Amino acid sequence: MFHIAKMLQNYYNSIVLDRYIYKLQQEDNTMSNVTISDSIKYIGVDDTTLDLFESQYIVPNGVSYNSYVILDEKVAVMDTVDARKTDEWFSNLTNTLNGRTVDYIVISHLEPDHAANIQMLAEKYPQAKLVPVSYTHLRA
Repeated sequence: MFHIAKMLQNYYNSIVLDRYIYKLQQEDNTMSNVTISDSIKYIGVDDTTLDLFESQYIVPNGVSYNSYVILDEKVAVMDTVDARKTDEWFSNLTNTLNGRTVDYIVISHLEPDHAANIQMLAEKYPQAKLVPVSYTHLRA
């Protein structure tokens, strides 16, 4: 259970990093070269084909679907991405795993830009445990 708590704390910290990543995106309009740490890897993807996020927010440069992998004794995937970027995301995941397998799939919430590939990921790694996250519990 310690590993899960540690991974969830790291995930909460990655949410804070999202603000930093957003700033980087504004500077160069890409997320492809983001380095977080040796054990937390960014595997998200950019979607420059989208002009309205959630059908209401204008995004002239597109959006980044943020997703992370924690590589420790166990491996956790934090969120997936929108279905329109499935292939690119799975490629990022496979390259980052470098032969390792997923132990935990952490689900922050079920909006499609975070959760569209949960089923495919769970089918690819059937031994992985699904870990739904409540932000309220992380902040307590």
